[in-house]
Amino acid sequence: MAPEVYMKKPYDNTVDIYSLGLVLYWLLNNRRMPYLPTDRVPKASENEAALEKRMSGQRMERPLNGSDALKDVVMKACAYNRKDRYQRGDGNHGMSRHSGFHTGFRRDQEDTCLCAGGGLQFCEGLHYEPVDGRV
Repeated sequence: MAPEVYMKKPYDNTVDIYSLGLVLYWLLNNRRMPYLPTDRVPKASENEAALEKRMSGQRMERPLNGSDALKDVVMKACAYNRKDRYQRGDGNHGMSRHSGFHTGFRRDQEDTCLCAGGGLQFCEGLHYEPVDGRV
């Protein structure tokens, strides 16, 4: 959950980017959320402290696994300040230039991808949200 949702503040579509970033972080960090030990099962008090750190904006360590480029994508997606996250319709399809991810998605045409027309090198097919009416 993005900090602004947790704190019941106004939010926008970047909360979904944050959530996706946390899932990727968890996968790349030995299935552990930020601030939790990766070598043992965390205690309940550690889970609570980790959530408090994340919601207060304390800088997260990079996940343990993945390429530097993928870690960069995850850290940008998980930025505490929503203005520092990938934005909808940012002109370069958000995450695409670093990892093959992009935010183009049309719910009625899930199998349609027009990435090649956008100058991308490749696409893994992760389509997330509308970008200026295009996929």
